[in-house]
Amino acid sequence: MKYSQFNSLIRVSEKSDILYNALTHLFVVLPHGLVPATPEELDEPIISTYTKHGFIVPKELDETSGIFEQYRQTSDNNSDFILTINPTLECNFRCWYCYETHAKNMVMSEKVKIKVYKLIANLIRKYPLLTLSFFGGEPMLEFDSTIKPIMEWASQEAKKHNHLIRYTFTTNGFLINEDIADFLKNYPCNAFQITLDGNKESHNRTRVANDADSFLTIINNIKLLCQKGLHVLLRLNLTIANVDGAFDIPDYFKNFTPEEKNHLKVTCEQVWQDIENGSIYDKVICLRKRFKDIGILHEAKNLDSIQHCCYGDKKNSAVVNYDGRVFKCTAIDFNNHDPEGYISEEGNLCFSQDSYKTMLERRRDKMKNFKCASCRILPLCNGGCFRKIMSKNGHSCLFPTDEEKNKMILENIEEIIYAKQ
Repeated sequence: MKYSQFNSLIRVSEKSDILYNALTHLFVVLPHGLVPATPEELDEPIISTYTKHGFIVPKELDETSGIFEQYRQTSDNNSDFILTINPTLECNFRCWYCYETHAKNMVMSEKVKIKVYKLIANLIRKYPLLTLSFFGGEPMLEFDSTIKPIMEWASQEAKKHNHLIRYTFTTNGFLINEDIADFLKNYPCNAFQITLDGNKESHNRTRVANDADSFLTIINNIKLLCQKGLHVLLRLNLTIANVDGAFDIPDYFKNFTPEEKNHLKVTCEQVWQDIENGSIYDKVICLRKRFKDIGILHEAKNLDSIQHCCYGDKKNSAVVNYDGRVFKCTAIDFNNHDPEGYISEEGNLCFSQDSYKTMLERRRDKMKNFKCASCRILPLCNGGCFRKIMSKNGHSCLFPTDEEKNKMILENIEEIIYAKQ
C-alpha cells in the first residue's frame, strides 16, 4: 500500500494537522505529527479506515491515469449538448468590470436565426438532452425578436423526437416583466443567473438606469420569477470596496415567502479584476450565513474540476454569437477574439482545422504535463482552464506554490463544513 498522491497534510495550529484527499474530498483532523512516513507504520484499524476513504491506495494503482480517464468520460459525454446563444452583445448597462465591447446593431439577423433553427433541429435529433443557454450582452433586449421564437421552435422540435430540452439565462434582470415571466413559466427553465453589484448604493452607482432604481427593480423581478415557480441564482458581484455594505442585501429578501425562497439560491463571488486587491473570503462566508439565517441557501460549490468540468472543456458544447460566429467560451470579448468556427447553411457546427487541432493539443498538453500529473490537487483544478493556458502560450500553473494549494484546500474544507451545518 501507499499514501494517495492526492493527500495533503496541512498544519492548522500548534497542535493540529488536517489530512485531506483531493479526490474523495474527505478530511480528518489529527494531532500534529501523528501521520508516519509510510502506511505500514500505522495500526491495522487505521490502515483499514484510511484505505476505505482513499487516503491509502494499492501501491500499483496509477491514480493520475484514473483521473484523466474520469475527465475524458465527463468531457466526452454524448448524452447531452450545451448550446449557448448570444442574441445580442448590446446591453442596457455599462458595468466597469464587463469585458465585452458594446455597440449598436449587434443583434441577430434573420439569416443567422435560420441557421440557428437548423442547428437546434440537428442537435435535438442527435442528443437526448439539449441545454439552450442565453447569454450576451443583455439577452432580454432581444426577448421578443430572438429568444421567444427560438424557444418556441426548439420546444416543438424536442417534442417531435421525444427528447428533453431546458433553458438557462444569464441576465442582469432589469428588463424582466410579467409577460416574459408568464411565457417562461410554461417552459423547462433550469435557472436564471441574475447579478447584483453590492448593496443598493453600490449597485446603483454601477448600473445607472434613467428614472429608475435598478437595484429595487431587479429584486422585484427576482421575486416575480420566484412567484412563477422559476429558479433564480442570485450572484453577488463583490469587491473589497463593496463587501461590507453587501450585508444589507439579505434584508431585502426577508419578506419573500417560503415558497419564493425555495426557488432562490445565492452565490457570492469576488469580481475577478478585484482579486489582486486582496481576499474577501472570510467576509463572504459570513455573508452567506446571513442569507442562510433568513432561509436562502448558497449554491453548492463544485469541489473538483473532474466530475464537474467547465462547459468549455466539454466536447459537446458551443457558443453561437449574434453574427453566427462560433466559440467555445463566453469569458471573452467576442468582438476582439477570433472565432473557432461557424454554422453551415445546413445547420452544422464547423470548427476550423486550426481550432480543432488546438483543442486536441490543449487536451494532450493538459493530460501529459508532468507537473499536473504529479500534483496533489490535480482533481481540484484539472490542469487549469484551457483558455487561460492557451492565452499564455503554454502551460502555466494556476496554483504554483504550496501556500496557494493549501489555501484552495482549506476553502474546500470550509465549503464541506458549511454544507453540513
